[in-house]
Amino acid sequence: GMSKRIKPGDEAGARTKAMNPMGRVGTMEELQNLAVFLISGGCDWINGETIAMDGGQALAMGGNFYQLRDWTDADWENAREQIKAQNEKDRSARR
Repeated sequence: GMSKRIKPGDEAGARTKAMNPMGRVGTMEELQNLAVFLISGGCDWINGETIAMDGGQALAMGGNFYQLRDWTDADWENAREQIKAQNEKDRSARR
């Protein structure tokens, strides 16, 4: 898979298992169940929808800020200092 090319040695799906609220990757059976539901004729009122089959990952990680939950106080302080330094540099450049 793609993750093997990007990070050789990583188990397939390891990043998903670590980050996903359900702690696992989806299964083919789950995808098949959705397909059966959609073609069953019992869902004619559904149209033009995007159905996210991601174990709640998009909801839990919206905005890509999910990884910040692991930041320490030192990480936050470092980020603040970097922002302050960049702001000062930008101010100096405008003078």
